[in-house]
This record gives sequence, structure tokens and C-alpha cells, in this order.
Amino acid sequence: MEEIYWKSDQFLSLSPSTRYEYHGMWKRYLKSRLNGQTLGSIRPVDWNKMFEAIVRDHDIGKYSIQHVKAFLSGVYSWARNHGHFDGPSPIIGVRLPKARGRRETYAYNLLEELAIMSVLGIREKAAVATASFAGLSKAELQGLRWEDRIDGCLHIRRNVWEGIEKETKTESRAATVPIIPQLAMILDAYWMAAGRPATGWVWPASKGGNPIAFHNLYRRNIEGPMKKAKLAWYGWHAFRRGLASNLSELGVPDPVIQQILRHADVGTTQKFYRKTRPPAITEAMKKLSAQLSIAGLSDTMSDKYRTATSGSL
Repeated sequence: MEEIYWKSDQFLSLSPSTRYEYHGMWKRYLKSRLNGQTLGSIRPVDWNKMFEAIVRDHDIGKYSIQHVKAFLSGVYSWARNHGHFDGPSPIIGVRLPKARGRRETYAYNLLEELAIMSVLGIREKAAVATASFAGLSKAELQGLRWEDRIDGCLHIRRNVWEGIEKETKTESRAATVPIIPQLAMILDAYWMAAGRPATGWVWPASKGGNPIAFHNLYRRNIEGPMKKAKLAWYGWHAFRRGLASNLSELGVPDPVIQQILRHADVGTTQKFYRKTRPPAITEAMKKLSAQLSIAGLSDTMSDKYRTATSGSL
């Protein structure tokens, strides 16, 4: 049943990132525990024991195990509706074991973002700056094209995940993001270095005509300089969370931050993105924000790119 599900229209209609996540859950937590059994032969008591073992052996949190159960519930629902399984879903009524809460996620502050940018080449610096100052997700960064930059804004139109181009995650994510002058300067410098392209992927791969996978961009061009500078990496999404937190500490209201990050619900912004920092960090960032200017950033750039704004898009 599970093998048929991977080829079903329901599964293939999911976003590439969701398909990737479901495959990962199946391989990490479920496949080896079935011991040759099919999903149709497993009883509720067996699922109860399996969930307990998954939480114990993998130390996953309550939200992760809930996600595993939701995935299985969807598979059983699809199978029943397509004649591959009869009777009630054995997942219904199964009580999940006690698991730890969600681990705190990280949000970069402005000091950290500028420190990271200072050790990178112009292409990687432009990627980090766009993540930091425009708040794009990893899939949105990979899907950005030069023609999406119009009248001082980035028009977010697509995601690219594992080389597959799709629409944005939600309708609210398909929107425009203003480009602040500091980001414009860095993008101009990168555009100049890239040969002033009019169209095409902003961060193309070296082969195949696709955008570069940002985990490869980090591994090949960012990880080394950051380790040498003793800077910590918390993933691309830490820049997006950083934008929410930095704006909040500068007094920007939550509904405005929600619109900048293009969340459908302000609760998502408040619960998962806006981080509260110690007062000393908040005060330091306010001082830095007051000093952050095009001239200040220009001083950190090489002479080769310092005059790039004369050829800006």
C-alpha cells in the first residue's frame, strides 16, 4: 500500500519540500520498524508501541511525532478511498507517548549577520543579505530570478526545492518585498560581478541550468570561511527569523512584520519567528541600526565593487 501511495496523485500534488519530508520520515522512523509488515496489517496496539519506540530512540519532540501520525493518517485515508484498505484507520484513537517540547530555534541578530557577510565572497554575501534583509526562505532564495527585481522590490513568485520549481508555499507568500538600500547595494555589486544579466536565476548552478542548491552553497563556499572566523551556522531560516526579531526590537508592530514575512496568520510570526533577546543585545542592535548606512556597508566592500551602484538595475 505504501509503495502505491508514493506514486499517487495525492502525494505527487504535494510541494517538493513536503514530499521530501514525508520520504524522510518514512525512511528514518517507519520503514525499518515494519519488519516486512504492510500498513494494512498493523493494529492500533502495534502503532502505540512503535510511536513509543520512535520517541525513545530518536528523541523527537511532540510536534514531530504528531507530524508522523498525521502523515500516516493521510496515507490510510487515501488507501481507504482508493480501495487499498478497508475498515477504520488503526491510527484513530492511538495515544501518542509523552515527548519533549519543541527545541528553541535560533534567530540571527544584525551583529551576527554583518559578521557573517564580512567573511564571504560577493555571491554568498548577496545570498545572506537577501535572507537577512528581505526575509526570504531557502526555497524562495533558490527560486529568485533577476527579472523578479522590479521598481525597488523583490517579487516572490516561486519556490525551488531539490531542483523542482513550484508555486509559493501559500498565496500570501506570493507578494513583493521592499529592497532596503543596503541590500540594493549588495545586490548591485553581485549583479555587476555576474555580468549584468537581464534574466535568469540569481544564484545559478554551474551546470544544468538550474539554481544552485543552497545547502551546497553553504557547504562549498560559506562553511569554511565561517569556521575560520569562528562564526556559528544555524541554517538559512535563522536569517528569516532574525528579520522578524530585529524588526520587533526596533518597534515594528507584529502585523507589519507578518506582512513583510508574508505569513497568512500573525500567530505564526509571533510563535515561531519573533524571538525575545536580552536587553543588552537589544540596545546594541538599536545602536547598530542607527549606524547602518550605505556608506558604512560600502567600507566593508572591496574597491572592485564600491562603485557598482552606478550600474544598478
